[in-house]
Amino acid sequence: YLGAVVRESLRVHGVGVPGAGLAGCVRAVTSPEGASLGGVFLPPGTLVAAPPACVHGSAPNFANPSRFSPDRWLEPVKPHTPKAVTEKPGPVLLVGKPKAHGGAPGAFVPFGSGPAACPAQGAALLQVTALVASLVSSFRMRLDDSMGGRKGVAAASEEDGAGARLGAGLKMVFVPRASIGFSADV
Repeated sequence: YLGAVVRESLRVHGVGVPGAGLAGCVRAVTSPEGASLGGVFLPPGTLVAAPPACVHGSAPNFANPSRFSPDRWLEPVKPHTPKAVTEKPGPVLLVGKPKAHGGAPGAFVPFGSGPAACPAQGAALLQVTALVASLVSSFRMRLDDSMGGRKGVAAASEEDGAGARLGAGLKMVFVPRASIGFSADV
């Protein structure tokens, strides 16, 4: 599930590298007849670029694109239950079998795509996943009181018109977990 949370975070919030621009999200019109985009004719060979945020926030690419939903990255899997334990079929759960994509094929491009894609994306995903696992295991996290709880976050996300994309960010409080030797006085 952690991998699904990381992928969904990259889809909703994305990564930005100054100067990288749209390098990884550029496609050329390959049809010899050209193509039409929004009523504009594009001759063969024309380069078309789209920022990852536009691709990731597009309803044809991802159902409910403004909703943070890690489950979109998981396949439904029946839990394995020995017949000796129960004869009833178990419920269908979403349990860690990753999908190749959480939306339209080729629509997940947080690191660009094709030859101009980030060559270190595998290492970056590994580092982000390890960081999140370390934070979750080391700290209890909660919203800062100034955020107004879940209702305050929901209201703020509606006000900025970007769904889960809060322009001012989330203010969080990290409380060290006593079970791993940290002092709460830190």
